[in-house]
Amino acid sequence: MRLLTKLFRRRESSTGSRAAAVPAGPRAAQPWPPGTPLGVRGQGLDGLDFFEKAATLSVSPKGGSLILTAPVWRGQHLQLVNYALQEEKNCLITRVQRQGPRTVVAEFAFTSSDAAFWQNKP
Repeated sequence: MRLLTKLFRRRESSTGSRAAAVPAGPRAAQPWPPGTPLGVRGQGLDGLDFFEKAATLSVSPKGGSLILTAPVWRGQHLQLVNYALQEEKNCLITRVQRQGPRTVVAEFAFTSSDAAFWQNKP
């Protein structure tokens, strides 16, 4: 606890504002830009396989969110394809929110953390 207090005080003294204090360290957000083009592979409610091109809204080493037109549900397993790396990664849908009549925002978590998956170059 003392370490966190020191980190916040150090940030406060440099910014002059308590509201702007942000802890530094391994839990700080990573600066990956949204819009990473992905392929999304899965199986629909009807049992048929689907593949859809999508772009991310947000990303982290543990997962992210994207907009899909395919019907997905919480707890569903999907495979994401990073086109730049030609690499696939398994994920689990953790939240689905209707965006419009045919689209949803799907939040997902990787089955294992992988910051390298979001790189744009091999």
